[in-house]
Amino acid sequence: MKNEIGVSIITPLYNYAKYIGENIKSVKKSGDYSGINYEHIVVDDCSSDNPDPHVEKGSHSKLIYIKRDKNGGMSASRNTGLLKSSFCYVCFLDSDDMLTKSSVIDRFNKLEKGYDFVHGPVLSCCERKRSINKEWSKWPSKSKTEEAYRFIHAQGVCCKKELFTKYGMFDENLVWKADREMWSRLINRKVNIGTVSEPVALYRSHDKQWSKHPEKLKNNERLTSELKKLIEVRRSSLNGLKFLNE
Repeated sequence: MKNEIGVSIITPLYNYAKYIGENIKSVKKSGDYSGINYEHIVVDDCSSDNPDPHVEKGSHSKLIYIKRDKNGGMSASRNTGLLKSSFCYVCFLDSDDMLTKSSVIDRFNKLEKGYDFVHGPVLSCCERKRSINKEWSKWPSKSKTEEAYRFIHAQGVCCKKELFTKYGMFDENLVWKADREMWSRLINRKVNIGTVSEPVALYRSHDKQWSKHPEKLKNNERLTSELKKLIEVRRSSLNGLKFLNE
């Protein structure tokens, strides 16, 4: 694990072979446009839809393709990417989503001003319609509240890698809402959060989205309640988490 100046874009991949080609293309376009050092780490979590040909078709010198030996879930894939990353800043992009052209450079420039954590608006895409994610419009009024983590879109985040050394990586025991738990953990440690105004990602809306999984929708109330309890525990204790330097 290195910490050179640049951005590592981490993409967990599971059964989204049909989307990963556009994902890779968008990251290359944004990374090349930025003019800075970057890498795109795609972590396949034992997909059953044979993503290899799609990844290989978009392969380029900045792309790192990792295949996990055992399915571990979204958090395990993100953590695998963190462990393999070379640069001091990291951002996360799901395999069915895409970066905008100026996404990498806009967030990089903001982080270089001294912020620990930067996020921006995300364009939700449904068929031919695009709209700014609803969380973004509420961020200014909610950013100082206890539920500020709810108004950060996972695809909009870029942050210092050292945060995962200090405060732990993604909780691999959480099947859902692990990103929100992660953001809450950082917010409760008073990290310096900045924002950018232009959209940084395209969030694809479709029936097979992980966020629309029937089990999650059925148990969302319980999952939300459990998350809130965990957030309270993590205010004072980080026991049980994996840390980046371990």
